[in-house]
Amino acid sequence: MQKLINILAITSFAMTASVAGAAGYVYLQREKIAESIRETVMKEVTGAIPAIVESFVGEAMKNIAPPVPSVEAPTGQSEIEVKPLF
Repeated sequence: MQKLINILAITSFAMTASVAGAAGYVYLQREKIAESIRETVMKEVTGAIPAIVESFVGEAMKNIAPPVPSVEAPTGQSEIEVKPLF
């Protein structure tokens, strides 16, 4: 019975030490980890911006009326044909 308790105690110590070691490593390397995450996010965002802008501009252009053509003064015509924009 004592052997089992000793094995459990050693296992518990090893697990606690590994968790503390991992926490210490993350704490000491937090700037490198944060910079790595920042770079990854910036790459993804920078790559996605053209597609986002293109889709936004495409949607905005659908909601804008077509350009009105310039009309010159009629020469000899009494009536002007007016075409609807939509």
